[in-house]
Amino acid sequence: MNDSDRRNRYLHRTRGQWQVHCERYGLGPDAIPPYPSAPVRPLSDLIPAALESLHLKEAADLRAVQNAWPDIAGAPLCRLTEPIKLEKGTLTLRLDHPMLLMELRGPLQQELLRRLQSRFGPKAVTTLRLHVG
Repeated sequence: MNDSDRRNRYLHRTRGQWQVHCERYGLGPDAIPPYPSAPVRPLSDLIPAALESLHLKEAADLRAVQNAWPDIAGAPLCRLTEPIKLEKGTLTLRLDHPMLLMELRGPLQQELLRRLQSRFGPKAVTTLRLHVG
């Protein structure tokens, strides 16, 4: 039996159990004790962190904003603008024409932000970023 087989076979034993086992079976002082076991954590503690690293919530929130955009912006503005990115509360809108920058700045931008916040909550969308392209 090689060392790796012996190590794997006794991984579940504590140090006290290992000493009793060595005395019982006459294993010498050069016997390799088992590795200490790592602390066990439930899988439910690990899943939220893994999902958060994938940014799935932001993608789902963006999809919800895109689906509700015709109701929020209205039909004329909906055809000329498109929500393309939602990151850390900043919603980026793609505008079809540079002239829309002047139209959307000021009261109309604040009104869109107010509608978004009333629909999705105040923390979902905190600012609007306008992008021509």
